[in-house]
Amino acid sequence: MPVPLTRLSAVEYDNILHGQMTPSMAVRYLREGRIPLRSFAETLRGMYPAPDLAERLVDFYLQEEPGANHESVGRRVRNWLAGRNLPTAREDFYRIAFALGLEESQLNYLLGAFTGYGVQYRTGWEAVYVWFLRGDYSYREAREFYESLPP
Repeated sequence: MPVPLTRLSAVEYDNILHGQMTPSMAVRYLREGRIPLRSFAETLRGMYPAPDLAERLVDFYLQEEPGANHESVGRRVRNWLAGRNLPTAREDFYRIAFALGLEESQLNYLLGAFTGYGVQYRTGWEAVYVWFLRGDYSYREAREFYESLPP
């Protein structure tokens, strides 16, 4: 089954496949990094196009991290959305997915694109969080359930 490509991906695919490139030309093209890649912020905005993206993330983090500093959380989210840095913890990607109501496939894409590998179903907390995400439960319910499990 063919994978549907975005317009940007289709242009690059056609350029490499049908652009009269020799294999060495294609390698050089790829090594030079001339393919435009979507940033973390662009990807999130594509998955959650509503104008309240930043506010939704900040509100979620403040709700889920009692005692969190509003300015610090706001700065972290602004830095993500301005492209200054990426979430550093894998759990942040799960928090983002719960905050924005993303689907499992979207979470898997985010993890794969920005951490190097997707959901790790053999990691206990990731399997639990994905199950709760699939079932449209809250992040808090997933975290509390996982924390209630025996070691």
